[in-house]
Amino acid sequence: MGIGTDIATLYRRGRLDVAIMNREIDEADGAGREDTTVLYREGRVWAALPDMRLDNDRPVPLALFPAPCAWRQLAQERLQSAGRRWTVALQSTGLSGIVTAVEAGLAISIFAQSGLSARLRALGPGQGLPALPDFEYVVRRNAKPSLAADRLRDVVIDYFQFAAALRRNSRTTGHPGRQGAPA
Repeated sequence: MGIGTDIATLYRRGRLDVAIMNREIDEADGAGREDTTVLYREGRVWAALPDMRLDNDRPVPLALFPAPCAWRQLAQERLQSAGRRWTVALQSTGLSGIVTAVEAGLAISIFAQSGLSARLRALGPGQGLPALPDFEYVVRRNAKPSLAADRLRDVVIDYFQFAAALRRNSRTTGHPGRQGAPA
């Protein structure tokens, strides 16, 4: 587990046989040395405490991973394009640090929509924040022969297909899917 850019670097260097990563929709896979399977598409949201108010005259306080995190860059570029000033209120190498800062009301951040806890609310254009693009999770398997790595990739794909079936079932029956399953 780690920051996406770190995982991608380890994978490109051949240090990982299988990796679950996020990427932008329709992002190229690179040199084609591996097989890539899309696991699911996910929305991104700005997130904050329900009672947090952003002042248009003050920089937006952000809780972010360190550079060169792609989501950090996305947040900064989107705010800049929208004419919103921003400041990094907290930088953390772990998701728990980001979540803690947002849940403490110190900052806002970008989360996967399914990762939005009940303590937080999604923000958007109504609060003067730009819309965010969807992304997708993929599993990548390098070309190095390994039955164990092939099986791991297959188990990951099966799990995500199962979770998707649970979500579809919960939408049609009205019964909630399993808590914690990928969205």
